[in-house]
Amino acid sequence: MKSNHPHLRLAVALIPLVCLALASGCAKKKRVYFKTPSDGEEISGPLIDGKVRVKVVMEVEGMTVRPAGEVVEGTGHHHIIIDKSAIATGQVVPKDGQHIHFGKGQTVTEIAVEPGERTLTLQFADGAHKSYGDVMSATIKVKINGLKEDGALKPSKAATPTTAGAATPTGK
Repeated sequence: MKSNHPHLRLAVALIPLVCLALASGCAKKKRVYFKTPSDGEEISGPLIDGKVRVKVVMEVEGMTVRPAGEVVEGTGHHHIIIDKSAIATGQVVPKDGQHIHFGKGQTVTEIAVEPGERTLTLQFADGAHKSYGDVMSATIKVKINGLKEDGALKPSKAATPTTAGAATPTGK
């Protein structure tokens, strides 16, 4: 196509570049993140069995939340890891007090966390609980303060990672 109009020539020249960009990954970036709580947040609440209930809202972009069970490309479900690191790609996420599964596809929950400085890692995994690795994980630090029954703040104790968390039953 010949034209003496410079804007038209530029537009025609850019068409292949735009098509290439769209085909090669201008699609939504894949990531998980905590909508709440936020990194550095200080959370206070009543102590129940020595722990504070923390509301958590989990988000994912570029993939779809789906209950555990069937492995379907581009889908998975959330896990919260308390005071431990993300799980390596392809490794099954353990299920214990520090690795909480949301195998029914939950995106909002409450977890019970001991007072102190805590690290929360959100880990996305496939239908067989195999981790998508660091790319699909997000880590935040929070400070948990327990309140006594009279509403007074109970001082935080030192972190004890091996007994840090428990959660509401979460499914598969």
